[in-house]
Amino acid sequence: MQFQIISTGSSLAQYPGCMARLLWGITSLLLIGLWVFSAIVYPQLPERIPAHFGGYGQVIRMDSRESFWFLPALVTFLVAVGFGLSRLVFAHPKLLNLPQKEKFLELSPPKQRRVLARLDAWIALLFGLLVLGFGYLQWTSYRVATGGQAGLPVGFWIFPLAVLTWVSWMVWDTARTARLETPR
Repeated sequence: MQFQIISTGSSLAQYPGCMARLLWGITSLLLIGLWVFSAIVYPQLPERIPAHFGGYGQVIRMDSRESFWFLPALVTFLVAVGFGLSRLVFAHPKLLNLPQKEKFLELSPPKQRRVLARLDAWIALLFGLLVLGFGYLQWTSYRVATGGQAGLPVGFWIFPLAVLTWVSWMVWDTARTARLETPR
């Protein structure tokens, strides 16, 4: 099976629910991996670990080693909320906020589900990327705490920009998909 993400004639458009389930599964595995990594390295941490990095990657606040569990807990909460909201929008499509919402709501339920399934795949991928980003922060905190690294690489700040770009793309693609599903 071939998956092309951009073209509406692609496998993703034909089977978006399968892609979304696959991506949510991968996101879940990444999340489990983050928790396992945290549990494995936790005993090796010193009593004080980096808790906050400045704009140039330098450590600006230290905290107790128990704070090491904050990032996995936060990203788990975010993924759970994202998954729950995507399920809520499936159950109540009128809650979806996108450009030309009225045209989306005029679509038949099967067409609405196709648009929502495609959006669900994008959201699952977004949350997978968030888990990777948080995992990288966790890894960097571990490396800095154990002396293997001086701070967070400055290039990491590209990540939030990439997430904002991804969200913009998701909104545009969802509106476009809804428009393409609308009869002319």
